[in-house]
Amino acid sequence: MSAIKFLEPLENPPVPTTFDLDGAREKIFFYLKNVNKMYEQAEALVVNSEATNVDATSLGTTAMALYNKIREVKTTKIPNYLEAKEFVVKVDDFEKMLTEKLYVMSKNKRTVVSIMKAKISQYAAVLESERRKQEELAKKAQEKLQQDLNEQAKKTGTVAPQVQPVIIPKRETTVRTETGSAHAVHKWTCKIEDIELVPVELLRRAMKIEMASKEGPKALKSVIGEEIKKGVRDPGIPGVHIFEDISTTFRK
Repeated sequence: MSAIKFLEPLENPPVPTTFDLDGAREKIFFYLKNVNKMYEQAEALVVNSEATNVDATSLGTTAMALYNKIREVKTTKIPNYLEAKEFVVKVDDFEKMLTEKLYVMSKNKRTVVSIMKAKISQYAAVLESERRKQEELAKKAQEKLQQDLNEQAKKTGTVAPQVQPVIIPKRETTVRTETGSAHAVHKWTCKIEDIELVPVELLRRAMKIEMASKEGPKALKSVIGEEIKKGVRDPGIPGVHIFEDISTTFRK
């Protein structure tokens, strides 16, 4: 799938008169078909391979570009936009009808950009899970081989050679396309599932931070975060689920 080549405004479009909402609507809604098509593609796209991962990156970054393009048209091509507050509010409504399908700041709103980020992140999580499984299998095979060599060396009175660990390389976290790139951000984090089970020592440390900075519940997650940085993983802390969160960012 190739990303949509979004339309450029006509070279000499009709110039709307002062506060001409119909003219403003025409300029902004010029992109309506592109926006709707992008949204449909975003919902339908299944990211399950490197090729579809590139497609998702291309669609997501193209959506960001179109989002910026529509905003540019609003602020530079609509007469009196910056001078007329009421007119601006109505033009903004026209713009939002399109851009809210492309990108908004809210994490809870489904847009082309948010859908693509979620699907790319899910795909990255699947690949990382598979890589860890392979790494674990390789580690067990290494330990088994080392054990066999040690036993053989013991029988023959020789020194067993040391088996070198097998390292499964991590995949490239950046996908580049003509329209921009997607970067997977891996971050270990946690969810407190039962505070009654959290070790007292961690609660004490959190209480000290809370009293000093008034961070409240954030203090405990901060303390647990310190343990995560030291390498603690599930099920290392009772009452706490430690997991790796993978998010995606788009860049030009």
